[in-house]
Amino acid sequence: MRISDIYIANYKILQDFSIKKNDEAVSVFIGINGSGKSSLLEAVALIFSQTYQYYIDGNKSIDPFSDFSITYHIWPTTVVEEDAVSQETRTDYLIVTISSSTKLKEKFKILIDGNIPEAKKGVDIKEVLRKLLPANVIIYYAGLNDTMQNLCSTHEQSFSKQLRENKVEGLRPLFYFRPQHFKPLLLSLLSFEYGNVPTYINEYLKIESLVSFEIKIKKPIWGKGKSEKFWGADGAVSTFLTLMKENSVNTLFEQDKVVFQFEGIASLYSMRDYYGEERKFFQMLDIALFDDLLDSIDITLRKDGVEIKAENLSEGEQQFLIIKCLNELLISPFTLLLFDEPDTFLHPKLQTQFISELVEYSYNACYYITTHSSILVSNLQKGNLYSMIRGRVKQIEGHFYGRAYGDNLEDIMDTMPRNEEAQKLLNEIFDLIDSQDKKKLAQAKDKIKEFEILYGNDDSEILRANSLMSFFED
Repeated sequence: MRISDIYIANYKILQDFSIKKNDEAVSVFIGINGSGKSSLLEAVALIFSQTYQYYIDGNKSIDPFSDFSITYHIWPTTVVEEDAVSQETRTDYLIVTISSSTKLKEKFKILIDGNIPEAKKGVDIKEVLRKLLPANVIIYYAGLNDTMQNLCSTHEQSFSKQLRENKVEGLRPLFYFRPQHFKPLLLSLLSFEYGNVPTYINEYLKIESLVSFEIKIKKPIWGKGKSEKFWGADGAVSTFLTLMKENSVNTLFEQDKVVFQFEGIASLYSMRDYYGEERKFFQMLDIALFDDLLDSIDITLRKDGVEIKAENLSEGEQQFLIIKCLNELLISPFTLLLFDEPDTFLHPKLQTQFISELVEYSYNACYYITTHSSILVSNLQKGNLYSMIRGRVKQIEGHFYGRAYGDNLEDIMDTMPRNEEAQKLLNEIFDLIDSQDKKKLAQAKDKIKEFEILYGNDDSEILRANSLMSFFED
């Protein structure tokens, strides 16, 4: 999925806002607080939320938050011919436009390659439209965002209703990461036995093994009967709970709670194998959470030779794991990910790897990312960079990939790479040196000594100043 064009007439600070001809998988937005970065993510989420409610949920009473237009490309694969040993497929390149305008007869309009979508005989038009929308929109904020939380609550309520009717497949269309998702996501990530995920967990985060874990469920609002019967749970939920009981080393039944206790990772692999893949195991944990069943998960890890609880990982480690989990477990073909300052708690070393990590998933995914990090900017090799000022957007055309972090901080993010007093003293030093006047060079030497006392003698700029002084003195 690639979003190429966006127009938003009026949303918060965004007035007559537009982005055109963007065909990259990763778009990064920089700007001071209040410049409109978060408002843009909210507006994009609103577009897909309202479109989904209007066309798929059939809520015709919903009013568009603004006049808007969004155009994106998708490339669905269709099975043309299939037999017992092979299949022939066709990949179509489609341009989808969703718009809303007070001039429209209908509140919303969807076009595919400029035409109104049609359904073949016997096919529900909703299914046609569903395939034109993102499979899911994944929203992650380093802090809390009430607008996004309230927006996604609508879809969570619909999701819960479908659970009751056994109509759920996969995730809800908008997924907003909440703190209670961390442990279900982490446990599902740990269920990867092969590929690069186990290596990633070990090398980057020094997590050596899963020691034990405990999953506690509670009596839901709809529950009736005894805990031994899981309060009348049925269907896929009952199957999941039975599976946990069969794989646990111990199951404790209380009146209003059931505790499944597991040792090591073998039981986790066994449950994952039952569902065939890690993402489906997570979906079951997610269903348990939103079916009012999941009470808590306790995870004990071995890290650097010491046992540690998952919640005691640093904020930066947790943030890095969350992003990895969202990428590995939630991305489907045509997924949009809206990340607001996902680097907030990351060590600079992890920030350098952040963008390159996303490239691995970019065929199926489109990323809109806001940041204040010049490190992310300097590592954006393939993607577009935009600067936002007071609700306006400007694409950065110059060279930023591979540049010194301080250079991008100063030239692109309009921020001095060091504190004002140190920079002022350095400017004075180099002005004196540039004069090549003997008296001023002597003054520069005194200024250099002053700088070294205040800030140390190993600063790269002061080393350069000393080198120039040696040249002119010789």
